[in-house]
Amino acid sequence: MLRLVQDFSAEKLEQTAALALELGLYGYAAVNDLIKRPGQRFPREGPFTARKSSERARRRLLPVTIPIGESAMLIEPLLQLLNKLKLTGMLGALQRQFSDPDAGALRFEERLAMLLQHELAERENTRFSQRLRIAALPQPACLEDLDTHIPTRHLDPAMISTVRDLGWVAQHLNVLITGPTGIGKSFIGAALAHAACRMNYHVRCFRLPRLIDELARAHAFQRRATFLRTLAKADLLLIDDFAITPLTDQSKRDLLEILDDRYDKSATIITSQLLRGAPRNSCNAPHIVMH
Repeated sequence: MLRLVQDFSAEKLEQTAALALELGLYGYAAVNDLIKRPGQRFPREGPFTARKSSERARRRLLPVTIPIGESAMLIEPLLQLLNKLKLTGMLGALQRQFSDPDAGALRFEERLAMLLQHELAERENTRFSQRLRIAALPQPACLEDLDTHIPTRHLDPAMISTVRDLGWVAQHLNVLITGPTGIGKSFIGAALAHAACRMNYHVRCFRLPRLIDELARAHAFQRRATFLRTLAKADLLLIDDFAITPLTDQSKRDLLEILDDRYDKSATIITSQLLRGAPRNSCNAPHIVMH
């Protein structure tokens, strides 16, 4: 950094370093960028003193104001600061405001409110994406794509409306979806799980064969108790394709442990081809039972 004295005076370099410390920018790249800006303004108090700079840095984060509607000199350091603080929503919104000629007509409070709204929306979208990734839905599905007016599906609009509002998740109830292959059981289960993710619920989804494999792996690595605790913490657990093949005694005991841990504490969705309890006149339609 001292090599900059070859092109600039020592006093200007010292003043630039003081300004960089005020802005919270450290390193050669920041000082080099500031010192080469034409018409750069420096602190009035003159050369840098460590005590004054540290006290000033604690009192305020960004001492240089950026005028609205004018050519700001320190826009790039401000964007770097937002990126360093991981305020990506505010960063993108601020960049759009700088490129929008009509944004200069807004008051400071309005611009700040827009930045905060974008940051909040960005964080909510990030959390939603993380919940979807953890849930591992068996297929992309949402309730808005579920058409209850197709006559061949024989869907009960009253029951669909009941499970759609997700009040049963908060009440720790369970949903059983049964019917033959190809009538949309897995789609309805995945759509309900997707809606639960949108409502900030912690969701986990497994096809039963995959769940049995995970349990066997947990047994092998002596992590069975940890895995069972992880499943018990989920607000909603979706088990798809339940009992399509005979289960071993160990698998039955593990499933009993999972369901027993979740009883009256969390909600569970099970989809199965078993038709017990379903009305005979609805053998070609998904039958939804809540209990």
